[in-house]
Amino acid sequence: MLKIKFIVMSLSIFTLLGCGGGEGDYGDFYIPEPDYYGAVAINPQTKAGGITARYAKQSEADFEASKLCGFINCNIVLRFDTGLCAAVSRGSNMALGWASDRSNSDARQKATNQCQINGGTDCQILLNECNK
Repeated sequence: MLKIKFIVMSLSIFTLLGCGGGEGDYGDFYIPEPDYYGAVAINPQTKAGGITARYAKQSEADFEASKLCGFINCNIVLRFDTGLCAAVSRGSNMALGWASDRSNSDARQKATNQCQINGGTDCQILLNECNK
């Protein structure tokens, strides 16, 4: 009985490998790795920010966003990949909001809404980029 289970398991593994059961394969369609990466970095004390888009590696996008933010005390608060846009909104009272979405206008609207939810007054788009 044990020998039969081993044979069945071995055949199952070979069947999976033969049918493309490898990484990134999901049945009848393939989900490719993103072509572009972006990031938003924010300094919570100074409310400075940096945004990047269209980088080949997430680590590069993160580094450059932190650099644009001023490095010191900057935190990556949002990462976004191919086909997405991101925006940061800041209120006159320094409240912040950020968001990403497939459409640039929706990302901007969501960031502004988040700024208002966070107590922002007269929220305006501060940063905006797209990975398209």
